Amino acid sequence: GGLCREMPKWISRQGSVVRVDLGGRGMRDAAAAVLAKVVAAALAQADLCPSLTVSLHLAGNRLKKAGAEALLESIAAAQPGLHVAFLDIERNRLGAEGVHWLSSWCLKQPGGPPEELLLSHNKVGDEALYRFLTAVGRHRASSSAACTPIWIEARMVAVRDIDGVLDRLSSSVP
Repeated sequence: GGLCREMPKWISRQGSVVRVDLGGRGMRDAAAAVLAKVVAAALAQADLCPSLTVSLHLAGNRLKKAGAEALLESIAAAQPGLHVAFLDIERNRLGAEGVHWLSSWCLKQPGGPPEELLLSHNKVGDEALYRFLTAVGRHRASSSAACTPIWIEARMVAVRDIDGVLDRLSSSVP
């Protein structure tokens, strides 16, 4: 069940992880904006300690930048310092603009980017994927979390020349 009686069943705690499961609902940005308020209120009510992490499941929706932004920002609004350690945003409608926003969110969220980020089946494109991986990689290299591995899954993301993206990434590694 949920964290307490009033908590939606799709928000639960498993050890030190708060799981928010909104996956597979076909949700669009307008619904995400409404649910973001529910998420923020529920997490604020739960009085969670900052040592907990969040596992956010958004796969299988129809989210674009606005919906992803509303839901991710709702966690920070509810409990400053709460870290999203796992983000599954596969099979949505994030385009280059959404992934650009996601990279800036990854860099500013407490604790840096999630340790695991599933981005597959979104229309990201070559340039947006390159910029995303570069930004996250540079942040990890310059932070104290650099020794923590990060897993990014990005299959079927509308990349036309994966070899070109990987060559560009390889050439920018010091």
